[in-house]
Amino acid sequence: MTKTGQKFIFIFFFAALLILFCSSFCLAERDLEIEYPGIGGEAPTGETKLPGYIKYIFNFAVMLGGILAFAVMVYGGIVYLISAGDPTKISDAKSRILSGIIGLVLLLLCYLILTTINPELAILKEMEPLKPVNGVYLINNEDEKRYYASSIPSIKDFDVVSIEFISPPEELYSVFAYTEEGYKGNVTEIENSGTGSTDSTSGKSFFFLWNRPGVYLYKETGFGSSTRHPLYLSGSAANLDIWDNNTQSLKINHVNEEIAKGVVLFTEPNFTHLCGIVLPEEIAMEDTPLPNVTEISDFSKPLPFPSSNITIGNNNLSSVYVFTVDLSKDVSGNVVFYDSLDCKGSKFTVEREIGSVMAVASLEGHTFEEGELAGESADKRIKSFEINGPYVVVIMTVPLGEEKDEEGRPRICQLFEKPSYTNCYSTIKGEDVYDPNPDGVKPRAYFIINVE
Repeated sequence: MTKTGQKFIFIFFFAALLILFCSSFCLAERDLEIEYPGIGGEAPTGETKLPGYIKYIFNFAVMLGGILAFAVMVYGGIVYLISAGDPTKISDAKSRILSGIIGLVLLLLCYLILTTINPELAILKEMEPLKPVNGVYLINNEDEKRYYASSIPSIKDFDVVSIEFISPPEELYSVFAYTEEGYKGNVTEIENSGTGSTDSTSGKSFFFLWNRPGVYLYKETGFGSSTRHPLYLSGSAANLDIWDNNTQSLKINHVNEEIAKGVVLFTEPNFTHLCGIVLPEEIAMEDTPLPNVTEISDFSKPLPFPSSNITIGNNNLSSVYVFTVDLSKDVSGNVVFYDSLDCKGSKFTVEREIGSVMAVASLEGHTFEEGELAGESADKRIKSFEINGPYVVVIMTVPLGEEKDEEGRPRICQLFEKPSYTNCYSTIKGEDVYDPNPDGVKPRAYFIINVE
């Protein structure tokens, strides 16, 4: 028999065994219609789990390998006996016998490593079911539990009678249960009193109020929740949609003691018109840890630092610009203001070199540094500006510390982002903060925010 023929027989033999073995696994769920070979130890049953299958396959492979190695040695011995002194056949027979011996030795070594040197390697323990680490269980009358890790706009075919909290209160504040799908109908807030705590509740939709950095808007003063859960914003919102003109209080969750969230509040969509800035007062103090939360309990009252007695008013909020102040970062760059279009003419520069804290000031306190108007006040004269760095600029028509201008007009603000194709915002004429008419509103203060 040629070597090619021998290889074909061995390949055919292995393929047949593999097909037989795989077919028995594939049909395992059909009441064990095909019995597993007994050479793999305890044969798997319908109740056998993954570790049992792996152990059976390992034992089966070791035994099958031993049988094949023994068969190779027997075959080599037969070839040796019938070689009739042919040197080629004798050499081939010896090579087969040696290969069989080496195979047996390798199998024995593998088994010794797994069972003698470190028996734990051969012991397969059944894996414990993974238990959720956050979210809640909803429970029905039959004590059946369903796990949820995020808000549930609709729950069907499951009559909820209680809720069990998995997340601790510092991660999940509460859950709002609604009597109708889509967070509609009557609402009840179930506060999280601790991991494993259970409260009676029912509902068709559930909103999870997580403790995450960002902004929370409430429809009632004092962060009330009798009519609806708060709106959570992780980033800016140019249009509050159904929350437009429907906010009366606000909470800001900061990231940590060095990274704070701040907001610029606008009474019109797309970041314009009457505005107020909200930041923790500690941002202006050196070596002071930032608080976990900044709260505005009533929009009808003046906003805190650094808005300087600005009042947004209840049910007037229409857009929110959210930004981050990272005290641990050093940010370089500047914003240059000009008295002419296309970033030309007289100018003055606002440098930002220390941290990423914003720059805020009235233009009446600035004088042009160079150009024809050098030494003169920049109040009401700014027509363009250049952003050299990761900043946005908020222009205001009333100086800081004042509520209205000389004409009795309320503050108008507008947010300008850096143009994508150039650093220069070539004109603010015709914008909400610049009326070309002699008595029209003009830029009188600025607020620069790092948005990197």
